[in-house]
Amino acid sequence: MGAVLADAPHPAAAKLYMSYRLSAEAQRASAQWPARTDVDIPGWRPLPEYGNTSPKGFLDFMADRARVERARGVMEDFIGPVTGANPTGVDRLWH
Repeated sequence: MGAVLADAPHPAAAKLYMSYRLSAEAQRASAQWPARTDVDIPGWRPLPEYGNTSPKGFLDFMADRARVERARGVMEDFIGPVTGANPTGVDRLWH
């Protein structure tokens, strides 16, 4: 997913980059499911074919904040709490 912002300092460069990222070549080389329907990744099934993926299910999960916090607690038990500076630089509280 991407966008060219209205006030981008170099909109032509941004459009060129987006054009590349959406090309079949870049989609095949990416380490994620392609946005294009005409590109297949060898050994990867289409995302909807995986039984544990559901966009509606994800929305339902995220709406249940108590369940999200329980899942967060489980993850923190395994890998520890999130520490350090926010790499995005966005000043927000996510909990």
